[in-house]
Amino acid sequence: MGLPIAAQVYSVREEAAADFEKTMRQLADMGYHGVELAGLYGKSVEEIRNCLKRVGLQAVSAHVPIDELKMDMDKTVQIYQEVGCKYGEIMGVTERPPEVSKLFKSFYSLLEKKEFRLAEQILDKIDKLRDYHDPEV
Repeated sequence: MGLPIAAQVYSVREEAAADFEKTMRQLADMGYHGVELAGLYGKSVEEIRNCLKRVGLQAVSAHVPIDELKMDMDKTVQIYQEVGCKYGEIMGVTERPPEVSKLFKSFYSLLEKKEFRLAEQILDKIDKLRDYHDPEV
């Protein structure tokens, strides 16, 4: 089988918004094993989960807008976990480092409770921010 590969749905976001299931089926037909979601495209958790199951894809991770986390961090993490994601990546970080540090500290705390993990590339970015701006995080 080889190493399983996942596609970032953000790269086909317009197609996914127009016809989510068709787009997921095309990704599966191309040989992808999973996806990193970039939103739910107006679908319910059940619709996303069932669609991915039908086409044979696994929700590996979620590319989550920081604004969703700010509005309701717990609910956002829960939604993506219910879809099947085990990893998350934060997008749209525009805050200055002190505000980012506070948000990430809260997010880390929640993730530890939920057993949800940040994608490795985000951990690298956070570590750089922490080392440079806030050694107490």
